[in-house]
Amino acid sequence: MNNVFQGFLNFKGQEIIMTKDLFRNIKNDFTYEFWIKPQKEIQLNEESDQGKHGIFGQRYIIGPGHPVIERKDESGAGVSVGTNGITVYEHSHNYLPPLLTYEIKIDDWTHIAIVYENKTPNLYVNGSFVKRGLKSTKTNVLASGSIGGCGAYGYFEGKMNSLRIWGYSKNEKEIKLHMDKCLNGDEQGLILNWNYEKPTYIQSISNTNEEADKPSFLNDSIRNQFSLETLNESNYIEYNNELLEDTEVDVIIPIYNGYEFTKRCIESIYNNIDIRCNLFLINDASTDQQIYRFLESLKSNKLPQSLKKLVVIHNDKNLGYVQSINKGLLLTTNHPILLNSDTEIPPHCFRRLINPILVNDKISSVTPFSNSATICSYPNFVQDNELPYNMTANEVDAYFSKYVINKGIVIPTGVGFCMALNRNVIHDIGIFDDEVFGKGYGEENDWCMGARHKGYQNILIPNVFVYHKHGVSFNQIDGSKQELMSSNLKKLLNRYPDYNKIIQDFIRLDPIKNIREFMKSIMVADKYSYRKGRLFIDHGLGGGASIYQTNYIKTLEDDERIYTLTPGTDYVILTDHNHSEPINYNLKISKLTEMNFKKLLSALNIDLIFINHLFKYPIEKMFRLIKHSLVDYYFYIHDFYCVCPSYNLINHQKKYCNAETNVDICQGCIAKILPKEAIHIEGWREAFHSFLMGAKKVITPSHNTKDIILKYYKDIEIEVREHVINPKISYSFKEEFLNKKVLNIAFMGAIDYPKGSSIIYELKDLIVKENLPINIKVIGITNIHFNPHKSAEGKFEVTGRYQVDNLSDILAQNEIALVINPSICPETYSYTTSEAMLSGYPIITFDLGAPAERVEKYQCGWILDNMNSNEILNLLKNLLKNREQIHEKAKKLRDLREGNEF
Repeated sequence: MNNVFQGFLNFKGQEIIMTKDLFRNIKNDFTYEFWIKPQKEIQLNEESDQGKHGIFGQRYIIGPGHPVIERKDESGAGVSVGTNGITVYEHSHNYLPPLLTYEIKIDDWTHIAIVYENKTPNLYVNGSFVKRGLKSTKTNVLASGSIGGCGAYGYFEGKMNSLRIWGYSKNEKEIKLHMDKCLNGDEQGLILNWNYEKPTYIQSISNTNEEADKPSFLNDSIRNQFSLETLNESNYIEYNNELLEDTEVDVIIPIYNGYEFTKRCIESIYNNIDIRCNLFLINDASTDQQIYRFLESLKSNKLPQSLKKLVVIHNDKNLGYVQSINKGLLLTTNHPILLNSDTEIPPHCFRRLINPILVNDKISSVTPFSNSATICSYPNFVQDNELPYNMTANEVDAYFSKYVINKGIVIPTGVGFCMALNRNVIHDIGIFDDEVFGKGYGEENDWCMGARHKGYQNILIPNVFVYHKHGVSFNQIDGSKQELMSSNLKKLLNRYPDYNKIIQDFIRLDPIKNIREFMKSIMVADKYSYRKGRLFIDHGLGGGASIYQTNYIKTLEDDERIYTLTPGTDYVILTDHNHSEPINYNLKISKLTEMNFKKLLSALNIDLIFINHLFKYPIEKMFRLIKHSLVDYYFYIHDFYCVCPSYNLINHQKKYCNAETNVDICQGCIAKILPKEAIHIEGWREAFHSFLMGAKKVITPSHNTKDIILKYYKDIEIEVREHVINPKISYSFKEEFLNKKVLNIAFMGAIDYPKGSSIIYELKDLIVKENLPINIKVIGITNIHFNPHKSAEGKFEVTGRYQVDNLSDILAQNEIALVINPSICPETYSYTTSEAMLSGYPIITFDLGAPAERVEKYQCGWILDNMNSNEILNLLKNLLKNREQIHEKAKKLRDLREGNEF
C-alpha cells in the first residue's frame, strides 16, 4: 500500500457513517473501491440471487441500502469484508442474497474494487480482475451510502481508507491507475471520496452519522470540547506580538450607495483600529452623491494613529463587486482584509482576524462570526439574525473574545462580508475571477475552493464577532440579484462539482454548534443573573434519586436557572435547561481541571451545587472539583453510597449488614462483593466524611436514614426533609376490594433482589402450595420478569412498567386490598410506599428503613420483625380471616388523607 494512505478510518464493530441510504441516481453501472484491512472473519455463503443469507455473520463495510417497499424491483448493493473473503450482497424487501462470493486471505492492506456493470458485480483485488458474480434479477441496483455496517445485520471491524464511489463502471486500467493515488475530489463521475491522512477513530454512531470530505470536520476537539477549552488557558494560541508589531494590513472596502451604513462602517474602523493598516475605499459609481462627498471629506481629516494610509478611489462606471475588490488587491501588497460597507467592526478586530495567517501560512482565509454570515452566523446557523438579547454588536463580540478560543476552525469556504486573505495564497492562485463571476456572488467561494484544492485552509476564527446588516452593500443596480446568484452558482458548480455537497456536509455536521450554544448559555446566564444558578449532579440512572431531582426542579419553575450534570463513560454531560430546548455539552473527564471547572461554573453564574448522587463519577476527582470551585453545595443522601460502595448495605451474604461500622469486617465484605475494585473502605469513608463536612447542608429524606449515617459520621449535621409526592396520586381504595373471595395483594415498583424480589417469588410458591385464596399482583417489574407476565394458575401477575400518574387507577383496576413492601435493605424513602398510602392502601413492611418509620408514624399497616416470606404468609392468613383489620388501616389512611395530614 502506497505511503500516501498511511491514515485510515478505524471501525470497532459498532459504527455506521450514513451519507445516505441509497444514491438513487447511481444505478446498475457504478464502482465501489477502497483499501481495507479487516480484523474478523465473515460467513461466506454460496452465491445466489434469492434468499436472505446476508442477515447473519457479515461485516459490512458498505451496508446495502433498502429501497422503499413500493419499489420491490430495486435493490441496494453492499459489500461485506472479512479476513477470509469478500461478499457482495443486494438488499430489498425480504431479499438479501450474495451475488458474489470470493474466498481470499486478507491479513494486510488490500485494495478492493466492486464494479457493477449492467447489474452484474465484478471483483478486482489489488487492481486485477478476479471474479464476475451473478446478474441481479432486479430492474435497478442502486449504490449505497451506509458506511461501516447494516444495522443488526453486521458491522465492519478493521481499518479502511480511500473509499470511493463512482457513478460509472471502471475498467481494470482505470482502477490500477488511481488505486494508490489521492484524488482531488473533482474527478469525473466521482460521487464519494474519503481519504484519511492520519488515523481517525469514530466515537459513536450518534457522533459521526454524516459524511465529511475533510477529517478536520470530525475533529473531536472542535465538535465536543469548546465548553472546556474556552476556559482552559493552556489551549489558547498566544498572539505573536513581534509579528503583529511588524505587520501592516490592507483593508479594502468596495462601496455602492448605502450612505448611513458606509459611514458607520468607516467610523467603526477609525474608532477600533488596533494594528497598522492601509484603508482602500473604492466607490463603485454610487448614485448617491453623499457617498462621494463623504469619502472626499475623509481625505482631509486627520487619520487615526494606526491608519497609515487612506486611499479613496471613485470608479468611472459601475464595475461590480468583484472587479472593485480586484482593483484593491492589485493596488496592495500586504495581507488584505475585505470588508463590506454594511459591517461594523469591534475593538481589536483586525488583530484577531490577521493573527492566524501570521502564525500559519497554510491558512488562506479567515472569517469571523456574525449575525448574518451563512455558515458563520450566530445565534442561528445559516440564517440572518438580529443581534441577540438586545445587545450591541460590541457587547456580543466581548463575549466571543472573552470565552471562545482563538484556534481557527476549518470551514469549506470563507464568507466575503468580512474576510482576511493570505497574500501568499493570492500570489499562488491569483485574484478573484471577475471574468467568470462578473459583478459578484460566488467569487469568494470560487477563490476559497481554489485555495482548498491547493491544500490551503479556510477558517472561522471564533473569537471575533462582526456586525453585518446584509443586503445593503453592493445591491445590483438592475435589480437582477437573484438571477445573478443562480447563474453564478451554476458556474461555481461547473468548476467545483462537489461544492454543494461539501457545504451541505458541513451544515449537517455543524462542527461549530457547541460554540454557538456555549455563547447562548453564558449570555443567558448573564442576562438572567438575578435568578440563582443551580447545578444538579445526578447519576441519571432513574429510581428514587432521579425522581426526587426531577420533582424538585419542577418546584423551582422560573425562579432559578437550572443546569444538570450526568455521567457517561469517559465524560460527563452538562445540560443547560434555560432555553426553549435544553443544550447539552459532553465534557471529557480527563480534561476537567479544578481551574476550568471553576471557570465554567463562574461563566454560567452557578452559585449552588445540589449533589443528588455521585454513582458512576470519579469520586475523588469530583470532590476536588467541587471543593475548589468555592461554590456552596448541598449533599442529598438517597442511599448509603457515602458510607459504603454497597450502597444498599447488602453484604456478601446477600443480607442487610445492620449498618456494620467495623472497618475490618467491612473491608472483608467489600473485597468479596467488588473483588476487582481494590476499594479501601476506611479511605472511602474518610474522603466522604471530609466532603460532607464541607457541605452547606446534608439532607436525608427520613430520620431512619439520618440515624444510620450518624453511626458512621457522628459530627455531621443532617437535616431531614421528606420528598414531595406526585400531586396526581389520588385516593382509589374501595371497601368492596376486601369483600372479594380472593384477596388481591400488590407489590409495587421496579423490584430487584435488595428490594425483595426473592420474597415475592417465595411467597408466590407458598400461596400456590397451600392453595390460598390470594392473588399476587406486581404493579411494575422485577429482576426476573421485565415484561408483563401471568402464571399458568393465575395467582401471580406482573403488570409491567407504569406511569406514576396512573398508579392510583391501576391499583383500583386490580382491586388491590393491601400493598407489601418486601425490601430487605433499609430504604431511605420509598416513593412507592408513600404513593400506596396516599392512594389509600394499607402497607405491610419489614422493620427497617423509611417505610417502617412511616407505617409506624401513621399506624397504617403492619411491621414484621422477621424478614422472610413465611412471616408475611402467616400475617396474610390471619388477615384472610380478619379482613376488618385491613378495613381499619384503610379507614385510618382515608382519614389522614381527608385531614391533609400526610
